[in-house]
Amino acid sequence: MTVPASETPARTEVTYRVATARVGHEDAAIRRLWKDGGLGADRSDEHDQARYDWFYRCNPQGQASLNLLYSNTDAEPVGFLGLGARSFYVDDREVPAGVLVDFVVTPKHRSAFPALTLQRQARAAGLSEKPLIYGLPDTKAVLICRRLEMHVQAEMQRWVRVTATRQYFERKLPPALAAPLALVADWMDRISVRIQAMGCGLRGEWIESFDDRFDDLWSRSNRSGRALGVRNREFLNWRFAEQPGHSYRIFAITHTADQQLVGYFVCEVAAQFLAIKDCLNVGSPEHLTKALLLLTAATRELGLSAVSVELTAGPCVQQSLRRAQFVQRSHRPFFAVLHESVREAGQKCDWYITSADEDI
Repeated sequence: MTVPASETPARTEVTYRVATARVGHEDAAIRRLWKDGGLGADRSDEHDQARYDWFYRCNPQGQASLNLLYSNTDAEPVGFLGLGARSFYVDDREVPAGVLVDFVVTPKHRSAFPALTLQRQARAAGLSEKPLIYGLPDTKAVLICRRLEMHVQAEMQRWVRVTATRQYFERKLPPALAAPLALVADWMDRISVRIQAMGCGLRGEWIESFDDRFDDLWSRSNRSGRALGVRNREFLNWRFAEQPGHSYRIFAITHTADQQLVGYFVCEVAAQFLAIKDCLNVGSPEHLTKALLLLTAATRELGLSAVSVELTAGPCVQQSLRRAQFVQRSHRPFFAVLHESVREAGQKCDWYITSADEDI
């Protein structure tokens, strides 16, 4: 039977709006959105609560901003985008910054228009308070982010340095041949690393905590011509010592003559890899190369097969990595959106971004 046009139910047009909220409001709704949207599906409710309190509430650089997406067809929010607080230097000028995190839209509304609406309006609201907003989108969010304005685009590059070669030889050769070749290759590499690090005047050691020397190190770091986040003792303690669900190790690089701290690596063991989550060096590019070699030797002593690092950095840091026999394996996008007050300076800077500048 044909339904007369006058009796055909009118289709409700779906519209969207974005509202901001403060930490302490809509917290439970946000964690529900994470679950409904598949964000951290393997995490427990207790872990989500601890992570939320740590990242959104307890950051010493400021509380996060919360952006909630609403539709006219749902009583509850249907999307979320967080803006974590960060203090940054842009060519030696300190500015408030924000990192875009936890981008999620519920499956019912998972299309380009609501996602773009959430990203666009959250960025506009963020830029009204913070001159610098940046993000490291995952694979699913890349296409959305590319449709929006970006003033700086770069790559977060993953570099790897092998310290135990047996599993790599076994991919190409029979085990009976791979094992002895690996022993020889590893022995030769061990000697090579020792020779290259010999007489460098640096010492590497594992330490238990971030002490006063890290504030001094940050005060001596070069910020001219660079864009990088503040890495003082307070931030490092919050970001690594207090992060729930993770355990990190600190490898300190000091001058052998006076024990002054000249660099560090914050690391996490993942399977047979040592993953560098943050690092800072105040010496020359050659000092960074030697420091990386000292960490390579320490990785081998731990019985691990490789050491890796993800970062966005200028040509001098990349050259140091290559000289320490690190090889670039993959990359993912990094972008920044800048207020006109810092845009020109930011576009001229070498950007220095590590995993410390994310939320994971």
